[in-house]
Amino acid sequence: MTISLTALRTFATVARLGKFSAAAKELHLTPPALSRHVKLIESQLGLPVFERLPGGVQVTEAGKIFSKYVDTTLASLQDGLEAVQAFQKGGKGIVKLCLPGTLCNDTFLNVLRDFKARNREAEVSLQMLVNAEVSEVVSRGEANLGIQYQEDRHPHLKTENIGHETVVVVCAPQHPLARARSVHARDLANETWIGTPIALTDLENAYQRYLARFGLAGSKIIVAQSYAIRNRLIEANLGIGIAVRSIVQKSIASGSLCQIKVLSMRSKTSIILVRRKSAYLNPTTMAFADYLRRAFLPNSSTRR
Repeated sequence: MTISLTALRTFATVARLGKFSAAAKELHLTPPALSRHVKLIESQLGLPVFERLPGGVQVTEAGKIFSKYVDTTLASLQDGLEAVQAFQKGGKGIVKLCLPGTLCNDTFLNVLRDFKARNREAEVSLQMLVNAEVSEVVSRGEANLGIQYQEDRHPHLKTENIGHETVVVVCAPQHPLARARSVHARDLANETWIGTPIALTDLENAYQRYLARFGLAGSKIIVAQSYAIRNRLIEANLGIGIAVRSIVQKSIASGSLCQIKVLSMRSKTSIILVRRKSAYLNPTTMAFADYLRRAFLPNSSTRR
């Protein structure tokens, strides 16, 4: 069986984007050329890897099995290229980091400034993502480090708890509970909750499981696709939300949001450093990871 590297990249890109046209544009291929690569893979496997739909394509069960190995192969190849490049540069390399924009806070910016001041020739490439996308981007080798809220168990990833942030309940200033000195979780039983994606799948159930810890199972959930949209919906008094305090503290200070002090809902969310288990990390990237550990939590603990 012979499948070219270009064909593998074509398959991975179509699987990620869900459209032949978008994949052809990203790969700078003509649509017929892209289709030939997909047909080559399907002929070699003897099974279709995509189901053609009116609005795009969907990966078949055979395609999902194949995808796991394709992603690993492409990521390993990228590791090899980066290892040689680091060797050529005397051990120096690029730090490719992805994180949600909400983690680009004062702590992270101080890390970045300090690291650049002490490593003037170091190059740091940042990707700002939705929290739920971080693990997938790292697993594909598009970033060699990721920072995210909460652990997302992935078979090819190593995760490390490097800190935590306090989680609070927020509402609009006009909400009846906005000025309450404190409330109990049971007082929120009839509220609509607005949140952002915790994982790539099963979004509502993830929130239901979280709320069930406080006796609020069965609550109505609205999933917003970004923190900015979540905050605007809460500000419009369409529901209340759970938020990391550092994300909403400026909104609370300005009065556009209010914190509801819920006596029985005091909790924290973990800050997780993510990398692939078998990934090559150049010395520059390893040094940057150490800066992150020292900044967020001096005594970090490896989770897996």
